[in-house]
Amino acid sequence: MIMERNVKVAIEFAKIVLLLAIAAFMGMSVGVLQKPISNEAELNEPSAEIKVSEDSTNNTEQRKNDLRKIMEHSLSQLFKYPGSVRFQDTNYQYKRLFYEHGINVTPEKELEFATLCGKYSAQNAMAVYGPLRPFYAEVAVNNEEKGITGDVWLEIDGEIKKLISLDSSFSLDGDKEEFEKLYANKCGDANSAFMGVFSQYDIGYAALSVKFYLEELDKLAKYPEAKESLRKCSNSGASHDYCIGAEICQRVKELDENMSEFCSLKKQVCSVDDKQADCEEKLETAYKAKKSADK
Repeated sequence: MIMERNVKVAIEFAKIVLLLAIAAFMGMSVGVLQKPISNEAELNEPSAEIKVSEDSTNNTEQRKNDLRKIMEHSLSQLFKYPGSVRFQDTNYQYKRLFYEHGINVTPEKELEFATLCGKYSAQNAMAVYGPLRPFYAEVAVNNEEKGITGDVWLEIDGEIKKLISLDSSFSLDGDKEEFEKLYANKCGDANSAFMGVFSQYDIGYAALSVKFYLEELDKLAKYPEAKESLRKCSNSGASHDYCIGAEICQRVKELDENMSEFCSLKKQVCSVDDKQADCEEKLETAYKAKKSADK
């Protein structure tokens, strides 16, 4: 088995070397993962294992879904039980290049590009799933040439691997730094803790006041008219800080005496004719002036 596997890998390498030599001779830019072309007819035919349905030529959603399945299949085929591989916390992006740039072309002329990244888990012979590990995949489609090219990177047992081609079950050692850069561009830090849909959020103090908002909104819930007032204020473009504070100012004695300074300053700088966002801007200016004067 080991000798047979080594022979197959050697054949794959020979094909890749031949492809690169042809590309260099013809002055073409050819991706490493593109399948070697054995004859002229093959140039205009999809891979025997990876096909885009002709029925879906004008169906963007179908093509979008098919490209995702191609990438998932390419990764899954590495494992003993491909059908058991699970994907989690994924981010999928699909683009039609000419369409995205406002250029109208027929579907047969369109170029497509899709990326998929996230975490995967494979089942072993004992039907036990391993830990979630990161992966990144991308696929490009040239409809005019009826060709598909792609890359699949994944972490296996702590090492980064890269598939030789989309329809190959062989992988090579991949560059960890390059993989992490690709993954970070679409899915964040591969080594970070689970963030899910909050992967683009910063962990810090930006939400420190939310607990305060909760307490104040609970108090305002006793006043039915406050709900509509808060909605209008929020839709005006003013911040949560200002809108909740302004509503409390109308009932400061009953609600929160700690807001008295804010309410007093608001009364000084804002007029009844001011729009909510304009009043907030005046308050910010007044606070800055007050802070400078206190230094």
